[in-house]
Amino acid sequence: WSLKVVHGPVDGRNFAGHAFRITLNDGDALDFSSPPITVPEVSTLTPLAGETMVSVEGGLTITIDPANAQTPDFIAPTQLGGLVVPQEFWRVTEVDGQPVMHAWAFSPFGTKAKSGSFTFTIDDALGLAAGETVNVHAIEKDNGDIHLVATGIVNGDASAIDLTPEGEGLHELTWLMITQ
Repeated sequence: WSLKVVHGPVDGRNFAGHAFRITLNDGDALDFSSPPITVPEVSTLTPLAGETMVSVEGGLTITIDPANAQTPDFIAPTQLGGLVVPQEFWRVTEVDGQPVMHAWAFSPFGTKAKSGSFTFTIDDALGLAAGETVNVHAIEKDNGDIHLVATGIVNGDASAIDLTPEGEGLHELTWLMITQ
């Protein structure tokens, strides 16, 4: 099963969402208490006007042009934000057998590129040493599929991760996860 939990803006507060898959066998009971399903609040949104670089905590920068993007409401986004999600709220803790070491979520949750993909950079080594490699994965909102969107290597002075897009690249802003 694939579950998505989304919370729209309320009283000037903006939220990301959660998307993940669970396996149910005959007779299984659903238990979402550990870890609890948490829809993270995004405290800072950047207004979008033309191509805009949106800085998110944790060294992440997303470049988005609202003319080439669409929210789940089928409209162009007017703002975008994100946050680093604390590990205790991750429902996906590993990808392809590798532990997730860092995760971000976005608001509006599920914003898609109409064509191509979003450009992004990570100007932080995330505690890794120069030369270490990473994989960057994204979760699809509607089916919980996890896709490799980039590979990277920590630069020589361990100040950033140099990224190479993979596959379709980052085409939907839900959760972005780092593994090694």
